[in-house]
Amino acid sequence: MRLRPGAQIAGFLEDYAARLEGDRAGIAQIAHEETALPLAPRLSEVEFNRMCFQLREAARCLRDESWREVARDEKNSLRS
Repeated sequence: MRLRPGAQIAGFLEDYAARLEGDRAGIAQIAHEETALPLAPRLSEVEFNRMCFQLREAARCLRDESWREVARDEKNSLRS
């Protein structure tokens, strides 16, 4: 993957998120069975939405190359 252009990886991540959403109920049910965490709203809504958001946000950062920018938190003396 490291040799692929960012736009191609972004497309993969966006497609992956869409495919996951296509089986939201099934995936959430398996996660519930494996973890015993509450199916609703925790797994089927909160965690699932967060996961899809993170995939799409990573895709957005790949497309606009904002991941290359240094993030600074001067207040806490952090840089990443």
